[in-house]
Order: sequence, then C-alpha cells, then structure tokens
Amino acid sequence: MSTVKTTNIQHPSSAVENFKLAADGTVEVYDGSAWVSVSSTGVLQVVEGTQATPVTITATSYTTTNLSATITPSSASNKVLVLVRTNLFQKRDADSRVQGEVLRGATQVFEQTHRLDGATSTNNQIMSVEWVASFLDSPATTSATTYSLNGKLEYGSNNHSSTWHETSPGSIILMEVTP
Repeated sequence: MSTVKTTNIQHPSSAVENFKLAADGTVEVYDGSAWVSVSSTGVLQVVEGTQATPVTITATSYTTTNLSATITPSSASNKVLVLVRTNLFQKRDADSRVQGEVLRGATQVFEQTHRLDGATSTNNQIMSVEWVASFLDSPATTSATTYSLNGKLEYGSNNHSSTWHETSPGSIILMEVTP
C-alpha cells in the first residue's frame, strides 16, 4: 500500500484547490467563494449489548431484564440512537398489559406498553410478543453512559407473568450520531 502525502488537492479542471488537509486532520472544502470546514458527520460508533438468559417478571413495579449496553459519546452535543429488541412470553388468564422502560443511568428516557387481549378467565393463555423501541436520545455528556431495559406487568395477579428474552437473545444497539 502507498501513502500519498499532500496538503492540497485540486481537480485538473478547477482554478483553485478543492480540498485543504491540515496537519491536525481537519479538512476544508472550497465551495466556490470561501473555504468551509468539514466536520465528521453520521454514525461515529456503534455498541451492542445482548442478553440470552430468560428473566421472568411477576411484579407490577419495574424489574431489570439484565439487558444493557454502555457508550461513551465523543462530544456532549452528539446524540445516541437507541434500538432495543426482545421477545417475551406473557402468561395470563385475562386481558393484560406488559410495560418496558429504557433507562439512561437511573433516568427513564422511554416507556412503552403492550396490551395483550383475548384471553378469558379460564384459558390461561401464553402469548408471545416482540418488544421493540427506537428513539434518539440527547445524553449531553462525554462520560460512559449505560442504557438498560426494565419490564413490569401493568397489572397482574397470581396467574400473570412475563418472561423476557425467552426464545432468542434480546439486544440493545447504541449508535453515537452527530447532530
């Protein structure tokens, strides 16, 4: 492999340089009337956390599902795209709801409810549902930041439970993106 060392790049048909490369790695582009600094844009890093061990929840208060991932943003102005997917089995003998929340540290940043309809009081059904979330968060920090998923029954009884990550691992993907 060869290395080309240069500070200016000019297309043969252009009257001026098209790109300037500074020693610190910054790039400037000539827009036809002035030099404009080009910053990094797009996805800067991707982190994934998975959880394959099923977690059964019978409580109506939030309980950890043991699914989490940690990202360290490179700039406090950058955002984090959070993508969460897991499956769960809901055992119930009447209509019920299961809720999930995503925390950034100890702060709730997302909450979603799944309503599972159709069971009667005598059939003790087990239903499968996929719990999916995607949202853009603004953590405003350059410190390591952990996102985690908790679950609960919105209401329940002795015959209600939900098992998270039952048939396949749950995953949480964090992408640092520039604004």
